[in-house]
Amino acid sequence: GLVAFAKILGFTLEHIEAETIFFFMGLILFSIPIIVRNEMKDQKFNIVLFLIGILIIGILEYLNIKGITGKTGSENGIIHYISLIGLGLIGGASMIFPGISGSMVMLVLGKYEMVRSYIDKVTSLDINIYIKLAVFAVGVLLGIVLSAKILSSLLKKHKGKTISLILGFVIASALILPLNLETPIRFTTEKTCGLLVSFILGGILIYYLDKLENKNSEK
Repeated sequence: GLVAFAKILGFTLEHIEAETIFFFMGLILFSIPIIVRNEMKDQKFNIVLFLIGILIIGILEYLNIKGITGKTGSENGIIHYISLIGLGLIGGASMIFPGISGSMVMLVLGKYEMVRSYIDKVTSLDINIYIKLAVFAVGVLLGIVLSAKILSSLLKKHKGKTISLILGFVIASALILPLNLETPIRFTTEKTCGLLVSFILGGILIYYLDKLENKNSEK
């Protein structure tokens, strides 16, 4: 399933890159009202932490644009394997936070194509690919376990502040996704309509997923 998803997403990013990115933006931005509704009941919004969340994502994107996050040396070097664990930690942690996906974070860091290419080559029987995926998976598992404990503690003690920070992460991550496009967008009427439809489809999908989740929780 993961390999198939990687292949499908790789295909769409190659052929309709901008539309795929705007679909992700729709998924993310339309999830914000759901996060607020579910997590911010009787909680005070913290504008400072919200802005800090935006700033952190902005710094990560700046480092990505400057190429700093991409400098990991040889793909078989120790620095590269350390970076894979780090990416796995970040990706795993992002899965715990509401409204944030591992794929989105990899896109923001400029590492999605690299990770996807490894998953895409899993059928090649290349031992180096298996080792890299295993190292990445270890990082993901560590990220999930550590983040689950930390997030659980933060939500119990400082829920409003924690969600405010997460909202900053989510909104900033969505808005800077177009900056990672390989091909700049040419805003013709046809292109604009296609991007708008993709964005709305992302919103419709998150709406129905939320509706399905609520329906299941009522059973």
